[in-house]
Amino acid sequence: MASSRFTPPPASAPSIGARTPPIPPPSLITRGQRFLEENWVPVLIGCGVLAAGGAYLYTRQNDSSGPSTGLEEKKDRKGKTKKKKHSGQGRPLGEGSDGPILEELPRDLNESSPDDPTPEKLGTVGNEEDEGSKKGQSHLNDVPDTEGIAAMSESERNALGVTLKDRGNKLYSKKEFHRAVECYTKAIEVSVKKDSVFYSNRAACYTNFAPPEYEHCVSDCDAALDLDRTYVKALKRRATALENLGRDEEAIRDFTATTIIERFQDEQAAASVERCLRKLAQKKAKEMLEGYPQVREPKLPSPTFISSYLSAFRPHDKPTLPENPSEGDHALLLAFDALSASDYNHAVSYTNGAIDQGVSWKEGQAEAYNLRGTFKFLIGDSIGAKADLEKSLDLVPSFVQSWVKIASVHMELGDAASAFGDFEAAIRHNEDDPDIYYHRGQVYFIMQEFDKAIADYKKSTALDGNFIFTHVQLAVAHYKQGNVASSMAAFRRILK
Repeated sequence: MASSRFTPPPASAPSIGARTPPIPPPSLITRGQRFLEENWVPVLIGCGVLAAGGAYLYTRQNDSSGPSTGLEEKKDRKGKTKKKKHSGQGRPLGEGSDGPILEELPRDLNESSPDDPTPEKLGTVGNEEDEGSKKGQSHLNDVPDTEGIAAMSESERNALGVTLKDRGNKLYSKKEFHRAVECYTKAIEVSVKKDSVFYSNRAACYTNFAPPEYEHCVSDCDAALDLDRTYVKALKRRATALENLGRDEEAIRDFTATTIIERFQDEQAAASVERCLRKLAQKKAKEMLEGYPQVREPKLPSPTFISSYLSAFRPHDKPTLPENPSEGDHALLLAFDALSASDYNHAVSYTNGAIDQGVSWKEGQAEAYNLRGTFKFLIGDSIGAKADLEKSLDLVPSFVQSWVKIASVHMELGDAASAFGDFEAAIRHNEDDPDIYYHRGQVYFIMQEFDKAIADYKKSTALDGNFIFTHVQLAVAHYKQGNVASSMAAFRRILK
């Protein structure tokens, strides 16, 4: 590599440092959940937390000793909110051995149902169950049979469902979780009106089984959220269950939705997002850094992972063939066609074939080495990726995308000074390329230099306002900086 190509880093290279708005309307929340469900992988890649080794090594140094301690909220008889701390790792957000408070959703004023009990009132509800127990009656013995239920009016069935739910709450408070499940199940069966609370409270019981039945918890939370998309308790409960099942990607979706719905006031949900991100980043990066050298042939990551990484760059036009293209030239075009079709295995084969057979023009050769270097980076071969990207820049020094990609390689190799020098070189060649500022902002973000990250995100957005991930990162950076109002405003702009 020609030494003249690389420039020294900027004088102020960053050092690694430490790191009531109105309730969002249901329409905003729904769009937010839908956006997260459809775009969580690109968002994570865009956030830079899955950028393989660099993120893995950085987060491993900053990893906490374990999940954060859960907090539970409860109300006393005067309606004042208190917070009680619970210890215990592995069950964040109040899902400890004592279980969460069973939330009750407000009902219609004209509905003929008993007052929803707070935890302190549970002892005064369902006295008939206590009396029945004294006579040896089971907690369900006084429930009518199928014919009796069929003969009841709709309002009577709904009232019976509420009574059974209240009885389940009382059993839950006694830690009789299996019997509580039976009450909630019967409440679901008899009630004509579907109530999300029945499902969410039953889900809470499943998390307290020994061992916990997280799959059943997820299913019940799904049902609760089908009935009420903004039911925060069900979202938290499902997120915790998903995390315990090792489904970190889905847990991140729910924890992030909770953070938005709670107006960024739920510090524990935000901490849960970061915890899951760290675990996911470490898992993905460990596969790339440690797993691949153990096999004979390196394997590409999943197509979703590759697509998400590539989507962090703006669309790149397919090169135009010269008048008399060679076999290598045709192979290069086939590589781009395979890339467009997300057929990454063939894209790798065609790229290797193009380089082996020889690409006839300089710009095409630079494209081929850029592409092969990209795939080497994705399989964890940072040294090989660096060599190919250097060849690409030797051929076409103004190839901005190769500068940006080699900056990522240098970051993964722990050479931040060279990485920032690469970004400066890219700016000298094309100061109006928005990708430069977006990816440099990602580096600042990972290094927790949020002021500089925000400045770069804004610069990137000013150059191209249609790139969704820059807006997402700008919102997240504002939040990390403590500017909740700006973060919420940015999220609203995203979801319009």
